[in-house]
Amino acid sequence: MIKAHLTYTTEHLMALAHSKNRRTRPRQILFRIGCVLYFLSLDVVLYWYFYELKNKTLLWALMFLFVVSAYSEVKRLLKLIHLDDEVRKLPITGEDRIFVFGEEEDFFYELISDENENSRKNFRYAHLHKAEESDSFFVIYIKPELACIVGKKDITEGSSQELRELLSRKLGSRFSVRKGEF
Repeated sequence: MIKAHLTYTTEHLMALAHSKNRRTRPRQILFRIGCVLYFLSLDVVLYWYFYELKNKTLLWALMFLFVVSAYSEVKRLLKLIHLDDEVRKLPITGEDRIFVFGEEEDFFYELISDENENSRKNFRYAHLHKAEESDSFFVIYIKPELACIVGKKDITEGSSQELRELLSRKLGSRFSVRKGEF
């Protein structure tokens, strides 16, 4: 049995924000910038080419369509650049958390203690999205939009090596070890 007792800090948030695979991010940003420029240039060309038309309703409708398309691409670009959305992947209930990983069961659980009550949440290994390990943290994605972060220094019973072996056995190819910090 492996236990980790933790309270989320800014280190945990930074580990989560940096845990995503960032290799494709520069290409995605360049693609989104290209899309914005494409839609805006289409808008300018359309305006200059059809400026002489007597009925400009179609012209304005097409220009509006291209501006809306450029706006949606700008929103996607800003979402790629900002990491604020990553913070939402953290579980938000409770302060003091204890994660218990067991070999004999098909699930691990989280004990949450706050002022009012104690609760327990079970998570099946088979239903986990993926898990990643860095030099200091384990980031376990329960769903693509929900993750728990276990710091190696937060493990109170067992060791980080045992947790690595357990996650590797239970998750198979959905578990990866990344060198360096997140």
